[in-house]
Amino acid sequence: MFRGQELLSNRPDPAIAADLRWEPFPRPNDALYVHAETKVAAIMRSESLTEAEITIDNTVCGTRDFDRDKAWTCDKVLPSIMPPKSRLTVWATDDGGKMWARGVYVGTGERIRK
Repeated sequence: MFRGQELLSNRPDPAIAADLRWEPFPRPNDALYVHAETKVAAIMRSESLTEAEITIDNTVCGTRDFDRDKAWTCDKVLPSIMPPKSRLTVWATDDGGKMWARGVYVGTGERIRK
């Protein structure tokens, strides 16, 4: 949930990655436009937000044992696609809210086209 709106990870929107550099790939990697966290990063870029908070019903990809070593995950990519010095707080649960994880990402903006 972001601003009371449900952002679905199963609805890819490649257009939100149009302002990003995605080298070395010939087109944007889906880590840049599929998950709810990257959709909030796109909103942060378009509205010049310096702070945002999102609640997701899964763990952030790249924080789990099976995907921690993958190069393109939200955990690794998020800072680079957020405005420089911006902060995104992600509240995550994958058990219906019994346990929560909180991550704070600080933007570097290094993948945003100037």
